[in-house]
Order: sequence, then structure tokens, then C-alpha cells
Amino acid sequence: MKGIIYCIMTVCVLLSCHDIPEGYLFIEDAGYLPDSMVVKMNLDTASVEAPNPIWTQYYDGEWNDWAYKYYTKEQWREFLYSQNIYETILVKGPDYDRDRLDIPWVSTAIQGVEGTNPIIVTITDVISDDGNADKMLQHLTVRSNGMLTVPCRHDIPEGHYKISLHFKGPGYERELRDIFTIIVK
Repeated sequence: MKGIIYCIMTVCVLLSCHDIPEGYLFIEDAGYLPDSMVVKMNLDTASVEAPNPIWTQYYDGEWNDWAYKYYTKEQWREFLYSQNIYETILVKGPDYDRDRLDIPWVSTAIQGVEGTNPIIVTITDVISDDGNADKMLQHLTVRSNGMLTVPCRHDIPEGHYKISLHFKGPGYERELRDIFTIIVK
């Protein structure tokens, strides 16, 4: 009798699980922090001369009291020069390394996405009132963790671009509209 009951229960369980999709996908709390990124059209790579703080400390600061007991001002200057310490230094622009190393503009990863792996993320739509959405779509890529990437050198016109993403996992798929904003300046 127990065997018949177990067989009936097994058949019921198998029949009741027929329409349940595999895995799960939860994106109700999904979002980016921060939810926008500024991408520059023209990189600031210019170098400018600025006062050297080490020179200021050793030549004009607290060290000069000690140094001037043993050296003249000119001897101390020559000694600092021999140690490659000069009055000014060359300060590179904020985008110097990005340009030199071709570092792309990258957003943070999306947060709040849970589900059965693999979760495939694709860009479904780019909307812009003051830019060229097609040009942005040509350059924009998304990684598997939702990070959006724009190349360092691009020809995307200035504007605000709203990005929509599509998430697909085993048995489920969802779309998030206007989840991220890219500002090209």
C-alpha cells in the first residue's frame, strides 16, 4: 500500500511541475549607483608647470633653517638640483593617462539583479533628445555584470543618452527601460 501511495505522489509531483519554468530572475530592485556617467568628447591632456611641493618644503620651508647653517643658499640650491628636485614640476592633464593607455569610460556594475546563471545582458534601446542615439549604439557595449563601456576615442555627439537593458536567464527575461544615463560633453 505504501508503494502505491509513493507512486501516486511521485506522478502528481512530476505532473504538477510541468509548467514551471527553469530557474528565476529577480530585477525589481535593479539599478546603478550612480545612475549616470559623463563621457568627454575632447580629452584634457595638456601639461602645465606648477610649483614643486618638495622644493617648497626643502628650499623655502622648515629644512632651510638646518641647511643654511651648513650651506649657502646657492650651495643648497645646487645640492637639490643634484638630487633632481626643481622649483617646478610638470603636471599632466586629468585625462593624460586615459588618452595614453586608451582607457575606456566604464560605468559601475548594475546592482540588484539576481537569478539563475547564465544571465545575458543586452542593450535594447538608446534614446536621446539632443544627441545621436544610433552613433551611441555603435560605440556602446555592455558586460555580463551590466557595466556599460564607451571607448576612450569616439565620435559620439554631445547629448544625454538614456539606456535600456534586457536581461535573459533560463526560463525568464525582463527589460529595464531608461535605467542609465550617459552624458557626452
